[in-house]
Amino acid sequence: MIYLYGAGSRSSLVSDVLRKKSSKIKILVTDDKKKSKIKNFIDKDKFFKKFNPKIDKLIICISNPFLLEKKYNYLKKKLKFKDIDPIIDKSVNLQSNVRLGQNTIILSGSNIGPNVKIGKNVFIGVNTIINHDCKIEKFTTVGHGSNIAGNVKIGSGCLLGISTTVINNIKIASKTLVGSASNVLKNCKANSVYFGNPAKWIRKND
Repeated sequence: MIYLYGAGSRSSLVSDVLRKKSSKIKILVTDDKKKSKIKNFIDKDKFFKKFNPKIDKLIICISNPFLLEKKYNYLKKKLKFKDIDPIIDKSVNLQSNVRLGQNTIILSGSNIGPNVKIGKNVFIGVNTIINHDCKIEKFTTVGHGSNIAGNVKIGSGCLLGISTTVINNIKIASKTLVGSASNVLKNCKANSVYFGNPAKWIRKND
């Protein structure tokens, strides 16, 4: 059994990727919420009773990278589940010498260029380009349709909104949020919010 922790849109996206691999895969969704309209939803208390780390798999589908890391650490300690190999849509193009961390998810139409390194628990959205020699650290989310290219370094726990562009040796420090459709032309400080074209510092990310 595969359990998805989080009853939002990310669970639906991950379910689609898994079912493309095999229509026989059994998936259940749980969440901190008591109820959900999702057909294969089970209550969190039932999940804790049913989950068997020896045979079951757990994928944490939480969009907020800060909450994702916190929930991952909590469930890892409580359930002692095993990390899994990256989940990659069949349409994704992986070029030479790409390194992917466990629990990482890459959605359809994305292109991962040569010598790219992606850490654990990273989420790459639909039709995203991560081009040559880039590095993305753990618990970071890159939104749909983004373009990351040319020796870019993105720290842990970052969130890049939909259609963000970051190219040519830019460094984005950890726990930084970049708003949708932003064009990042300068290095970004840690624990900050950036937005715009060109992206500008907005405030601290409290």
